Amino acid sequence: MPRAAVVIGVDKTGDLPVLNDAAAGAVRVAAWLTAEGYDVTALTDTDKTPVLVSGVFSAIETIVSKGVYEQLVIYFSGHGYLNDGSEHWLLSNAPANPNEAISLDENIDLARDCGIPNVIFISDACRSTPGSLKADRVRGSMIFPNNGIAGAGRADVDRFFACLPGNPSFEVPVDKSTGQYSGIYTASLRHAHENTPTTQTEMVGGIEVLTNRKLKKLLPALVDAAARQSSKTLFQKPDTIVESEPDIFIAKVQRTAPAASAQPEFPPSPSASPSPGLERLLPSVPAPAGFFRKLTLPDPIAIARTLRDQAEDLLAEQMGIAVYRGLPPIPDLRLRGAIDLARQQSNVTHFETRCGFALRGVRVAAAAAIGCTAEILGYKNNETAIRVTWSAPPPAKNFDGTVLIRFEDGAGVVLAALPDYIGTVIVDYDGGGKARTDGVTQITYTPSGNTARWPLYEKVKTRVDDMRALVSGLARNGVFRVDKDQAAVFASHLDTSGAFDPTLSLYAAYALNDIGLRDGIETITTRLRDDLNGTTLYDLALLGRPAESPDTARLVPYCPMLSRGWPLTRTRKTPLSETIREAGQYRRATLWTTFDAAGMDLLFNALTSGPTP
Repeated sequence: MPRAAVVIGVDKTGDLPVLNDAAAGAVRVAAWLTAEGYDVTALTDTDKTPVLVSGVFSAIETIVSKGVYEQLVIYFSGHGYLNDGSEHWLLSNAPANPNEAISLDENIDLARDCGIPNVIFISDACRSTPGSLKADRVRGSMIFPNNGIAGAGRADVDRFFACLPGNPSFEVPVDKSTGQYSGIYTASLRHAHENTPTTQTEMVGGIEVLTNRKLKKLLPALVDAAARQSSKTLFQKPDTIVESEPDIFIAKVQRTAPAASAQPEFPPSPSASPSPGLERLLPSVPAPAGFFRKLTLPDPIAIARTLRDQAEDLLAEQMGIAVYRGLPPIPDLRLRGAIDLARQQSNVTHFETRCGFALRGVRVAAAAAIGCTAEILGYKNNETAIRVTWSAPPPAKNFDGTVLIRFEDGAGVVLAALPDYIGTVIVDYDGGGKARTDGVTQITYTPSGNTARWPLYEKVKTRVDDMRALVSGLARNGVFRVDKDQAAVFASHLDTSGAFDPTLSLYAAYALNDIGLRDGIETITTRLRDDLNGTTLYDLALLGRPAESPDTARLVPYCPMLSRGWPLTRTRKTPLSETIREAGQYRRATLWTTFDAAGMDLLFNALTSGPTP
């Protein structure tokens, strides 16, 4: 099987701290993959030569253009961070040059159509959020050629990350006398293929291998063992998404001892129990016989159990090795806090216009809208109420129902006003008590209490509320995942619940996009569009098939509501004006799109000169 690899290692990035083993670790990976038969291109700054986007693009374009490879591995070791929910790998001249970085989500999008059946991204980099406006403005570049949809079919894209979202990836000293360091994850990746327990290996094409699916399960224990060897308090938990078939692998198993005795002592798998009260998140009870517009769930009891099991797996991943080591499960507490936050609902249950918003934790300075009017009613009990009034029949054209809301500190949000729904927006301030808004951390929609939807919602309220609390809590921590084998069941449940809260349909669509299942996204989009009387949420149009023009749909609002959508606006065919694109440069690192004051200035000024900026 012809295979290629592009191996990148960057020790020095701009004025960030110089790393010790990023480039050297990449050199070792390059040698390992070369020995495995890959055609390897290594790009490192070991000789003080900067690693540039142009060099990475050229290497990948050469590989893709040959049209002979069946697998491509792209390995990166260096500084990285998480922005808009997407990995960003910083090359030598970042962050001063915002283009000298690699935006992973966009490149996953292009990689699916590159014509190579299996693409594997391996990242030994931190996944913290940017700590400054300078870093926050780094959007990165594309390293795959934009050749359109390949006739060979879409690629399966596997992703191996050194740590959980929001966490660092560590280098540890291996020889203090010589100052030698080693990246924990890269060393563990290589160690996983040495004298691997035979219970973990498979025979593929007559050779013993560690498949990507088995590697995903083996890496956490290996990474934890390496972390414990360095420090008892060091926590690093890898994160992996595998789309490929069960026989896909990166490398052969190397044995230096007879297979019968090749059973290294790995730490046992953590027996993390879910947090108290998890069982009430997804109770195993029958669903009502019918949902709004006759959406029904097959075998609701089995689905509830599947969802609960999925939740327990995700919670266990968050708690990770910390439970096994007897440490406080800090990641789980962070998740539990996010779930509790997501349970917050407004005291506003309806408006006489049957549409509006309630914003918690912030005072509103101004509101404006397209195709409707937005009226600030006042601030009470830490909530600001905004009533939306429609002209009949709502909505009439593209972007009708786009509402701009500006907070007192100048920041703000752009939302979709949906007839018959009340939107609840939760805004978090920073911990220092300053008059600066961190951003929108939670958005939910609930049927207005004076509509026909409300009695139906009341029957399933507990389950819908529990579901969106769990899903949005996981999404806020960057660990909401849908297993490819369970995607249909999981997405069906979220999609059906989306009749009562459309944000659940957004979460489901992004989860399906992560594993390349566009058919499921189209199903979700069609059902919700029918339920919203012909209106399509911008994020769903963004995630749909690029061959289909979104211009025929009534989109609302005029930009992505979830921050994860912004990187995809450069590779998908959804309308986005230059003004909105420019405003998008002034966004905060939050789950839901939050514009800084400069961005809101652009949007409000443009609205006064025309209906659509």
